[in-house]
Amino acid sequence: MALTIACGVVGGLIGAAPFFFARSLLRRILPSDAGKGMLIALALVFVSLIIMVVEFALCQFVVHASLLLFALPAIVVFIIAVAVYAYSMTR
Repeated sequence: MALTIACGVVGGLIGAAPFFFARSLLRRILPSDAGKGMLIALALVFVSLIIMVVEFALCQFVVHASLLLFALPAIVVFIIAVAVYAYSMTR
């Protein structure tokens, strides 16, 4: 049970990783290119959601009974990591 929760935490961090990898790229975009920044941010959201869906599908396939124990920590950690990312982008 603890291993499933720990894997969920790691899965949430992996799901939010594209945001942190593209942080420097988004900081270099000029204010006049707001559309380009929005397009990159939208692509990051899409990539993160694909990563999370693949993680949930793998967990469903491997350990069907522990899907909830994996999904809840993954979602909570993902939300917290994205909130930290958004806060760091405003500073």
